[in-house]
Amino acid sequence: MKLIKIAVLILSIPVVFDCSNKKPENKKEQILFNVEQSLLDSIYTNSELEITFSPPKNWNPISIELMESIAANTEILSDSIRIKLQKVFMNKDISAFCFVSKLEGNYPNPKLIENYIQVIKKKNAGKSINKASFDHHNFKIEQLMIFDRENINLKLIVRSQEQKNFLLDYIIPMKFYEDNLRVIESSIGSLSQINR
Repeated sequence: MKLIKIAVLILSIPVVFDCSNKKPENKKEQILFNVEQSLLDSIYTNSELEITFSPPKNWNPISIELMESIAANTEILSDSIRIKLQKVFMNKDISAFCFVSKLEGNYPNPKLIENYIQVIKKKNAGKSINKASFDHHNFKIEQLMIFDRENINLKLIVRSQEQKNFLLDYIIPMKFYEDNLRVIESSIGSLSQINR
């Protein structure tokens, strides 16, 4: 039950890295990540989102029962925004998570993403939230980062060329964050679209 509460709390917390090379609002920087395959697990494929990516090494999928329990508590974020949990990976040794979720709503793109960010900011009022935008492998990405006393949540809000919206959340305890930066960077860098 404690794990479910943590997961529900984490899915409602976003975090953003502040990119130092900022472009004007309408031009996003193309980011290339340094991917070290030795830091990654096997490739995860999601046909519904038409993506592949590799979670960090030793971050294993949680049980279907636990995932269903987490999903039941996170699906509706607001009256018009829904999160459909797709997969959760967990590193039990350091209590770190990676959530893959589909973002759905009653808004057209990119309004859905803008409204989602506003809901997240409202839910985290009083916390410092930074936001960055960039492109990676033809994905449009809004990155949010929130640091609390215990955890860091790196939230990637992603729109594909096919206009599919999804979330990648990396949640890691603060004390393990620095040692796992390369791991998370490699995982994000592995994100690709399924070739049709």
